[in-house]
Amino acid sequence: MDFNSLCEILGLPQADLPFSNQSAHRPYVDCYDAEIERHIDQLYEKDADHFGYHFGDTLNRSEAETIE
Repeated sequence: MDFNSLCEILGLPQADLPFSNQSAHRPYVDCYDAEIERHIDQLYEKDADHFGYHFGDTLNRSEAETIE
């Protein structure tokens, strides 16, 4: 559930939340080698299948708003 969905449920006005404390960094996939990636895939396989996650995928803001 995103912020605006919660506002709707609570009967509050929706708002765009500002981004704060952002930092520039390399993509998270660069921090993992193939062995760790396989381990994470096995550990979270059910979650990834259920939610349609794939290692290395990015989620842009418009896609995130469609997920409930």
